[in-house]
Amino acid sequence: MERKRFTALEKLTILQEIECGQIGLKAAARKYGLSKTSVVKWRRRYQLYGYASLEVRTHNQKYSAELKLQVVRDYLEGDLSQSQIIYKYKIASSTRQLD
Repeated sequence: MERKRFTALEKLTILQEIECGQIGLKAAARKYGLSKTSVVKWRRRYQLYGYASLEVRTHNQKYSAELKLQVVRDYLEGDLSQSQIIYKYKIASSTRQLD
């Protein structure tokens, strides 16, 4: 099954449908052929970083050595979960595990 790539505007429209109560999260995922997790991630990124976070990226984000070191320190201190660290430092993807 081919996965559809949604534009930022399409993602925003889906999120607005949910926010306005026109459709529930689970129903929206079914309607648009998405996983519930994808919709939750879109919503979280949009809340934290705005419209630009919904854009499809065409290249990988590069992070400085200093930022990487701080991320590892935060993770090892154990005060923040992996998800919290990802959002705190605006790490684009959670596909690579920190541990």
